[in-house]
Amino acid sequence: MKRFLTAFLLILSLLPVSVFASDDGFDMKSSYDAEKNAVVWENDMFAATFTGNSASDVKTENGMVKSVSFPGTVQVQFKGVFDQAFLYKNNGNGEYSDNFFTNVEQVAGTNDTYETNSAVLTEGEYTLGFILDYGSYATGQSITIYVGSGAQNPDTQQPTAPGSSDNGSFIQIDTDRASYFTDSTTLSDGANISEWAASEVNEALQKSIVPKSIYDESNYKRAITRKEFAYVMVGAMQSFSYTFDDLTSYFKAYGFHTDFTDSNNDLIIQIARMNNIINGTSETTFSPDGLLTREQAAAMLERLYDQCQTQYGIGKPIITDPTYFADRDKFSSWAESGINFVSALTDPQTSRLVMGGVGDDCFLPDGQLTVEQALIAAKRMISFAESKHS
Repeated sequence: MKRFLTAFLLILSLLPVSVFASDDGFDMKSSYDAEKNAVVWENDMFAATFTGNSASDVKTENGMVKSVSFPGTVQVQFKGVFDQAFLYKNNGNGEYSDNFFTNVEQVAGTNDTYETNSAVLTEGEYTLGFILDYGSYATGQSITIYVGSGAQNPDTQQPTAPGSSDNGSFIQIDTDRASYFTDSTTLSDGANISEWAASEVNEALQKSIVPKSIYDESNYKRAITRKEFAYVMVGAMQSFSYTFDDLTSYFKAYGFHTDFTDSNNDLIIQIARMNNIINGTSETTFSPDGLLTREQAAAMLERLYDQCQTQYGIGKPIITDPTYFADRDKFSSWAESGINFVSALTDPQTSRLVMGGVGDDCFLPDGQLTVEQALIAAKRMISFAESKHS
């Protein structure tokens, strides 16, 4: 760790300039990409893209963005015209981390536009900014980023709360795990399930990823909804080093807030949202009762692995030779990476793909997924990740 008064002083020490002008803030406008769950702050020269969470608290002054707060882990990437870009974590007592932007590459087809690597920000306070070096002088801008329950609101020096209801009081929600997930480890008598699926669904039950509502209904042959699969993903996260208390602690301390107007203040959906597992169908809607498509499932499963990768510190396979699918031209652009990923990974316990084709060399991206298929895909992804960890 290095000790500096501000992150700017570190950058300044690297510049052979006589004059430096800086602005504490970004002069930018925001936009939202519902497919990627990304907030983009940009102007004509640069853009900061935050993926995985919607900004819960944005502070501006004279039209300048001063700080952005996020309720949970978020990924950030910076692109634009600059000589140096930096992202530091404030470790307290004037100490900052090394620069999170370890790789900067020129954007293809441009002469002066560069793009940093994508960095994952966990709980804490960060400074993001850039410098333009003109030789005799330099200029720069920066913003402060607050992430998670430990992030400090610069006005109050208190943890930044995620939001409140219309009447100013926080929404109270049930944080008892038993209300959402079953602890049963075997299928109930009379469960409506395909014979080929029973064994692996029992394994999913043993991994405690099955939602209580699904177990109580015990109809595994019907199509699964977007809400139900979000529950499965949050259940799967608890198979890693997360506990349900970890996933709900923020809401217990600071109240509940949701980005979606159609989710009936659903705790599990918002946990999945905060951890970049799910995206909305718009900036304010999730369509929880909509049927899950196969490409949506593939995209969520890849994001699940990304969370496991962060928690376990395991590598992520690079898919250099994707599986051939005759209907690849029907894949949505945001789903192609996930489809390539899940169709290349094999569950070491069963030697079966996490998700494969449906016949005739087709993946059927718009096709539906049954409850039993969804549980088995999640179970296989967990098994693959656990094998990488061990």
